[in-house]
Amino acid sequence: NVYHVPADSVLAVTFSRASAEEMAERFAASCKGLHVFPQFGTFHSIFLKLIKGFGKYDNIRLSDESEKYIFIRSRLERYSLELESTSDAVRDILMKISRIKCSGDDPLSENAADKLKIPGVPDHIFSEIFASYRKYMSEHGLIDFDDIILLCLRMFKDNPAYLESCRRRYRFILVDEFQDASPR
Repeated sequence: NVYHVPADSVLAVTFSRASAEEMAERFAASCKGLHVFPQFGTFHSIFLKLIKGFGKYDNIRLSDESEKYIFIRSRLERYSLELESTSDAVRDILMKISRIKCSGDDPLSENAADKLKIPGVPDHIFSEIFASYRKYMSEHGLIDFDDIILLCLRMFKDNPAYLESCRRRYRFILVDEFQDASPR
């Protein structure tokens, strides 16, 4: 409180959960007796809290990597493709989905198809798998890490009053270990 900054107006963001926990522990140890604390968290955990705090997305849940992998693998196995490694193809499909989502490209566009060629998986099959992935996620109320960022961005663009309330609440933002999580 040396600079007369209310602790609860500080948002401290880092990339890993361990770093966020360590920052919170260091703060608590150095500021004994304080009853309010900054918000510490990862980019994704904070964005998810903001999304859920908005109230429109209460029933969403974060999919885990194994769930996504199993879904994509099951879709890929429906095609009679000669793949050197199904596991590598699944990993590449998930990577391509992430790149497309983060770039904002339409998955059927030529630009999206050029993002990553997947050996043995034609673009039209990738597009079908991507469409079924999106449908599955939507029907089951699931989001992935990319969706957290995209939903938060869309929420702020579509709801300037909520953005402004977040700006008033978190007047100071500390970004620890700054790194770009998006290929943009």
